[in-house]
Amino acid sequence: MDVSVIEDEISYFCSEFFEDAAAEVEDAIAFIEDNELEVPKENYTVLPLFLTTIIQRFRVLDSAFVSPLLDKVTKDMSTLQSILIPLKKDCENARELFNTEFIESSEILANLQNDINNQKIRAKGDADLKITLHESEIQFNKLKKIYYEIFSEMFYEEKTYYLESLLVSLNLFSYYCDKLVWIEASQSNFIKKHFQVQKISTVLNSKNYLLHATSLMRPYTKEYEYYQSCIRIYK
Repeated sequence: MDVSVIEDEISYFCSEFFEDAAAEVEDAIAFIEDNELEVPKENYTVLPLFLTTIIQRFRVLDSAFVSPLLDKVTKDMSTLQSILIPLKKDCENARELFNTEFIESSEILANLQNDINNQKIRAKGDADLKITLHESEIQFNKLKKIYYEIFSEMFYEEKTYYLESLLVSLNLFSYYCDKLVWIEASQSNFIKKHFQVQKISTVLNSKNYLLHATSLMRPYTKEYEYYQSCIRIYK
């Protein structure tokens, strides 16, 4: 069999499998390039939950809070995370994915599999047909092995590209979301007043907010540990 036929089937499967990731990566790269944004050195990918939480709280304090730019960055950040997390899990086991999804999507392998299933039905009680079935299964397994060797390489390359691209994009959008939140918060008299009344800090930023919040929490709870992981970014 021509290897290009196998590669075409795998390429089509990958394009379908990574379709959502590809669209988000393309949009994120375009936004980054159009705005000439610099990628931060620190890892801000832990922040989305914290950032969306304080944005919701600040909106309660000031209904006018959140500019169109901050709204877009926040939504893009959340979308990137919602794609990245399940995709990482779905990509963990290439062999299982090959067996459960790719074979069914492959016209060649699916047809051969169906033919073998039909042979199994016809071969019951027929010695000659059982021999034919056995030979068909051997040939099918040989072809499946060739398919998987190519699949594992091509899928790994696609997986690596999209997971890394999503991670870089999420890190960048989280970083700029963090910056925009506090730029806009410092322009809100309602939010500044809240910081003064609660004696949080005269400087509005994530580190001071997190330090104040954790000082009021019971240590070693799930929320406390999460906030601690966020604080480490700013040390």
